[in-house]
Amino acid sequence: MAGSLLLTRNNDFIGKEGFQGLKVWQKNKQLATQVYKITDNGIFRTNCRLKDIIRRSSVSTPSIIAESDERDTDKEAMRHLYIAKGSAIELLTRLIIAYKINYLNEVASKKLEEKFLKIPGMLSKLISVCSKTFNR
Repeated sequence: MAGSLLLTRNNDFIGKEGFQGLKVWQKNKQLATQVYKITDNGIFRTNCRLKDIIRRSSVSTPSIIAESDERDTDKEAMRHLYIAKGSAIELLTRLIIAYKINYLNEVASKKLEEKFLKIPGMLSKLISVCSKTFNR
């Protein structure tokens, strides 16, 4: 039953319009947009490889969350949510490294980190809610 994970739930984390209604997806999408804007400036222009890796990483998490909505089973959908959580941590690691090598200034780094820190917790809560629903 494709889309069963997200389309049939209705609480603070999951909206009626599938993955686009998920607050965690919306926050990840906003973060990816911000990452694209930040990496379009300064020293990132001289290091296309790092710029590309960080950009692809920023798009990965919301993409995996969206993909979880189209999995055929709840088990597959949950697996994708765990993968999305790991992907989010990859992005944080890359942003920390970018800051440490002076590709991001402190203000930009703190702004991204502030937005980012909510995401793993939101994914954990979504996983918990879905897990309880599936195990009924």
